[in-house]
Amino acid sequence: MKFKIVLAAVAGLSLAFAGSAIVADEDPIAARQSAMKSMGAALKAGDVAAVAPLAAQLKLLFPEGSTSEKSEASPKIWEEWDDFIAILDKLEADATAGAAVPVIGGSCKACHDNYRVKKG
Repeated sequence: MKFKIVLAAVAGLSLAFAGSAIVADEDPIAARQSAMKSMGAALKAGDVAAVAPLAAQLKLLFPEGSTSEKSEASPKIWEEWDDFIAILDKLEADATAGAAVPVIGGSCKACHDNYRVKKG
């Protein structure tokens, strides 16, 4: 039974991942928001293995200047690109290595603290 639940979660995340890649061509903001929601769901479910491909995908979803009123991406992302990518690299490596959720969450927090503009 537990295997079926995990399999369903992986299948759902795979579909979200595939859908994000398709949307990225048209709207990188929507694609990265979808990828981050999938990542949050994976972490909440304790599925760290699903985080690595999403972190890798996120590196491609921040074309320079891709901000809008619906985005929380700070312009600092492109000013400090190497540091931004280093956080995503660490996130991907930790997830690939099977790190605990709090370790992975630390990378999420570092990125959000430094490169996210809170709206509203």
